[in-house]
Parts: sequence; structure tokens; C-alpha cells
Amino acid sequence: IVGRVWGADLSPPPHPTGLFTEYRGKRFPVVAVEKEDPVINVDGKMKRLRGNVPLMSERMPHYSGMKAMLTDDRIQVLQVMIGSEMDAEKLKDSKGATVGGYVEFSGTITPEQDLTNCFVALIAFDSGFEQGASDKPNAQMRVRQIQDLRAGQPTRIKFSSTPFLSGKTMQPFLLLFSNGDEVALNTASLIWPYFQRRERIVHAATVRQWLLENATGNRPAQALLQIPPLFETTDGLASNGSAVLVVGPDGTVVDISLTGGFPPAAESILTKTLGSWLFLPRIKEGRAETSRVTVPLKF
Repeated sequence: IVGRVWGADLSPPPHPTGLFTEYRGKRFPVVAVEKEDPVINVDGKMKRLRGNVPLMSERMPHYSGMKAMLTDDRIQVLQVMIGSEMDAEKLKDSKGATVGGYVEFSGTITPEQDLTNCFVALIAFDSGFEQGASDKPNAQMRVRQIQDLRAGQPTRIKFSSTPFLSGKTMQPFLLLFSNGDEVALNTASLIWPYFQRRERIVHAATVRQWLLENATGNRPAQALLQIPPLFETTDGLASNGSAVLVVGPDGTVVDISLTGGFPPAAESILTKTLGSWLFLPRIKEGRAETSRVTVPLKF
């Protein structure tokens, strides 16, 4: 018995990301980018979507296995404020001014493998969101085609893109893709808290609705977000282990017990990952209660 391990590692688990958009009422993954336009696969044919196309990011089960180093990276949100008969200092803080300009990215990418059909996504969000000052990320996304990258070869990337609004409060970050699959960057762990915070905001709203719909009833706890643990290898892991998750009234995991004799590195990954699972809490006579959920662990 490994026993109680909650609290061993509270950092967010890895968050592989996919990009999606809608076309004619259907949802499609973005498999490429042409200049700044997303490309999707429709019935075996590549379709470039032009104009202001809404893009969505979503957690994926795992990374593709591709990795790269991002160094000397810099993202500048450069704004041009346009008004009438106002000097620059007054115009800078004017709510009525028109915002223009561009986003400028520069950095060096060194991949471990050859990467083809490459593009990046610049995502910016309200800097107060991750710290809990706001429940609205106000996220904006720009995609940009870049050149193919060669294994072990540092490649300098620099480009300009259309601007993000409210640049003074926006915090940008970059994701790299090859053939539609995210490439794991060394900077990825700095981005995971944003996605985890976004998931928990959606979860909290879903739990509130769950309680309203079951104001007088009895319901067992139900899994809402189950994140698979990401191991470099599963060799030597117990084939018949299990975890007991204590799910609080808010639907988050508040304690974990593992059985099966996992090595410390695997135990840390499991704790981090299972601790981020989200549930609809158990309801007894209309009130949310703490419950225990047993999860078989087979690798």
C-alpha cells in the first residue's frame, strides 16, 4: 500500500492541446495553417478557411511524442492608438481611442525530430485570470504558418500578426504544431496553469447547474474530466493497482490513496494527474457531500 499521497505535487498535469474550428455546422481539427488562415480536412480535401475564423483550444489525451526547445523567445503586443486632435500621452489612456497595430514574435526553435507542415498559435488572455482576479480569460488566438524545421537545427523564427485588443492587460504564450499535432516545448509547463484554471471555471458552473437540477434528489458522484497520466514508459508499473479519490462537495479531488506499489516517479505523476480530475459531486437529499471513488489503474 502506498497510502495517502495527496499534496505530494500540486502543479498542473501536462496539458496537450488541439486546435479546432467549425465549418458548415461541423467541428473540425485544424491540421495546417496557410499564412494566417486555418486549414481543415473535409472529406479528404484540404480546405483553407479565410477571414475571421473562430478557433478553439481543447485538451487532448496525449502529446504526439514530438519535442522542441524554444529559446530567446519574445512576444510583443504593439499597439497604435488613433484619435482626433489628442496628443499621444492623453490618447494612450483614452477608452474611446481606436486600437490598431500588430503582434511581433521572435524566437529560436530547435526540434528533436524533423517537423513538417509547421504552424504556431499565439494565445493571449487577461493576466488577472490565472491569478483568480477574474473568471473570464478574454482569450484571443492567432495562428501563423512557419517553415519546416530540421532535427537538431536551431531555426530563428520572426513574424508579425494582427493585434490582440487590450494589450496592456494581455498575457501571451506560444504553442507549436506539426501536421496538426502539438509539439511539446520546454516552456509548456508555464502554460498548463492557464488551461487548468479554465477547466475549473467551466467545472464550477457545471456543478452549480448539477445542484439546481437535483435540489431534492440523490445522485452518485460522476466523473466530468478524467485526465490520462502521461508516462515516459509504463514498464515496471503495477498491472493491478488502484486509487481511491476523495471527492469534495465542490467536485474536486481533496485526497488520494494509491495501492499497488508504484515507484516514486510514477506515484508523483499519478498524484498530479488524478488530483486534477473533476467530478459532479455526490448528492444526498439535495445536498452535495464528500464521497470516495475507486479508480482501477491498469497499464
